[in-house]
Amino acid sequence: MKSANKKSDLFSLSSYSYSKLYLILFAFSFLLYANTLNHEYTQDDAIVITQNEFTNQGISGIPKILGNDTFLGFFKSEEKLNLVSGGRYRPLSLILFSVEVQLFGLNPFYGHLINVILYALLVLMIFKSLNLVLNYAQLYDDATNKSLSFLIALAYSAHPVHTEVVANIKGGDEILAMLFSMISFYYSWKFLISSKTKDVLVALFALFLGLLSKENSISFVFIIPMSMLLFSDFSFKKITRKASLLLIPAVAFVLIRMNIVKSALSEVPNELMNNPFLKIVNGQYIHYNFSEKLASIIYTFGEYLRLLLFPHTLTHDYYPMQVGLKSWGNPEVILTIMVIATLLYLVFSKRKKWPLFTFSILYFAASIFLMSNLMFPVGTNMNERFLFMPSLGFSILTVLGFYKLYTKGNKNATIAIFTILIILYSAKTISRNRVWHDDYTLFTTDVEVSTNSAKCQNAAGGAILDKMDKNDQNIINSESLRAEGHLKKAVEIHPNYAAAHLLLGNALLYQGKHQEAIIEYETTLQLQPSNRDASSNLALAYRDYGKYLGEKKSDFSGAQNMLLKSYAMNPDDAETVRLLGVAYGVQNNHNKAVEYFEKLVKMQPNSQGAYKNLRNAYMGLGDEVNVNRVNDIIEKLK
Repeated sequence: MKSANKKSDLFSLSSYSYSKLYLILFAFSFLLYANTLNHEYTQDDAIVITQNEFTNQGISGIPKILGNDTFLGFFKSEEKLNLVSGGRYRPLSLILFSVEVQLFGLNPFYGHLINVILYALLVLMIFKSLNLVLNYAQLYDDATNKSLSFLIALAYSAHPVHTEVVANIKGGDEILAMLFSMISFYYSWKFLISSKTKDVLVALFALFLGLLSKENSISFVFIIPMSMLLFSDFSFKKITRKASLLLIPAVAFVLIRMNIVKSALSEVPNELMNNPFLKIVNGQYIHYNFSEKLASIIYTFGEYLRLLLFPHTLTHDYYPMQVGLKSWGNPEVILTIMVIATLLYLVFSKRKKWPLFTFSILYFAASIFLMSNLMFPVGTNMNERFLFMPSLGFSILTVLGFYKLYTKGNKNATIAIFTILIILYSAKTISRNRVWHDDYTLFTTDVEVSTNSAKCQNAAGGAILDKMDKNDQNIINSESLRAEGHLKKAVEIHPNYAAAHLLLGNALLYQGKHQEAIIEYETTLQLQPSNRDASSNLALAYRDYGKYLGEKKSDFSGAQNMLLKSYAMNPDDAETVRLLGVAYGVQNNHNKAVEYFEKLVKMQPNSQGAYKNLRNAYMGLGDEVNVNRVNDIIEKLK
């Protein structure tokens, strides 16, 4: 599209060389996230790095990464892959993590460093790509195109909504996907202009790498030709002929993914943590109807727009019921519909007059569509990381708005407001980065925002239990009580949340609330009969409750009952065997006491205490022969 040049040396950037602008953008982007370099592994880093057996094998694990679902190395069982809807095939970031582990071991510094460098390179690629397109389209003079491209990249770099991706090493998949997609965008345009084979080969290979990073790169199969139709004078036929080549890596990726990932994208799980579109009716989980689901999805679009406009209350967690069921009468839904309708009207009525505006809206829509829940469930209502790619459209729209103000003569005011915006964005980004230091900081901070998220409440409770000093009973009592509050909220929101019931049982057991802990462990096993942690912890709870009944309440019959339940679940626990021997002994059932103490000495053949208990049981029976025999053993052990 060739149009008359509109001259306006926006922000007086024309005097800066391209190399200087590249340096400014790289340094700015790097410094924004420099305070993440001392951060630990956190959140989903366990899935793709620290607890992923393929990644931990270093480069020798790469063939397994390429040949399996991305989460198999974490779950270690194909059956457990069903816990995540749709499956995942994103091998490129895991290959990167494997190389990092091979070179540096499990050292989060290098993961964070590489993330920040990749992000800075992405910002440069955005500048380079937009500058190429705007200069070719000649919507403005070269100086303005240069300034617009720079400021869009700057606004994108500073936006706080990107912290979830850049500050979390796992977010490397998002960065790589966006980086390679923009490389494909750039070289596709070069191919359109020059028809050089090397350009199209780079474009196709880059898109394939983007898809291997994350599936949403496929949106560029639409975005690239759409941009060509808006910004060039080439015929529709020529554009579609050249852009259709992008289908080659797209189809290749889809075929590879279908062959490796067994879980179908269309499957709708009946578990709230994998399907947010469930509601509880008469104690049963049922699916939203179509109207309820669509209204709730539209609400999330409104939330995305709010986060882009005012990124203040940020959180990593929007799991159920943080968003919850929405209806068409909800004010936010109505307002969002009005905004969407207005934008669509402007796109179709002003597409020739405002091509950059049109591109920003269509780019946003195309890049967020795959993660919108409209086509298939993505496991959560929304996530800030889902805005990583779409937010470029918002950055374009933002800078375009400031440009309009600038050209209307409000130059000083425009510069001042834009500068303040970048400063505020940067301050928020740097501040938000600190929250991503570790799991404890992240979960206990964000739970104050995601108050209705069962997952976040569960994560906060678990993080508190993990961090508390297990050697200080006062701390154990106070912190486990604090964790209990979060975990009770989690099971209140999601009554069938097995993981939360398990952790709640742990919090209660730490406080000596044995009966309540037993109920939680039994509930966990009802929901997940094969849960080994719940089974072993329930045995422990039975044992400790039995000990409490015997020692504190002198309820030896009740103690015996609890201890027998514990023994049935874990017959190899020496303390349970000892306590059963004691329980039978104090009830003068010395034959049973001998039975259990004989088992105990087999388990602890070098324990004087075990043999002394056995001797006492034989003494209760008046069996002098065995008393003397055991005494001889005790003497030898001294």
